[in-house]
Amino acid sequence: MSGPHVGTSGWGYPSWQPGFYPPGLDRSAFLSFYAEHLDTVELNATKYRLPSEEQFRSWAAQVPDGFRFAVKAPDGVEERLAAAGAVRVGDTTGRADWTYVRFRELRYDPAELAAIGADLGRFDQAGIETYAFFRHDDEPHAPAAADRVAAACALN
Repeated sequence: MSGPHVGTSGWGYPSWQPGFYPPGLDRSAFLSFYAEHLDTVELNATKYRLPSEEQFRSWAAQVPDGFRFAVKAPDGVEERLAAAGAVRVGDTTGRADWTYVRFRELRYDPAELAAIGADLGRFDQAGIETYAFFRHDDEPHAPAAADRVAAACALN
């Protein structure tokens, strides 16, 4: 296993510049820059409607091999997804060989982030592939938190 995949909900936030994105970086380069620092992103737009195949190809062309996109499915597809081996967000029962967790209300305290990293590391050690996403906000706290948690996972 390569360790838990840790990222944020979305990447295209101009308010993360400066802070996460360097000053002057064009918005069209945000995804490529993001993918240099984190290995997964949760696609917010897909919950409301699926983008075209061309859009998915465009995003994929901007990231390195191995980068993961988490596609939120529209409401009402749970039964079909469960039959295909998908898991519900937050299901950490281990019934599947992977899990998907979201962090929405955090203080972004370093000790809290280290504890999250340790927890995610235990999933990895148990052979459960983990995807973890931090909620975006106006300040670039989410990518910083994801980076800290990914580093903590690597230590465990």
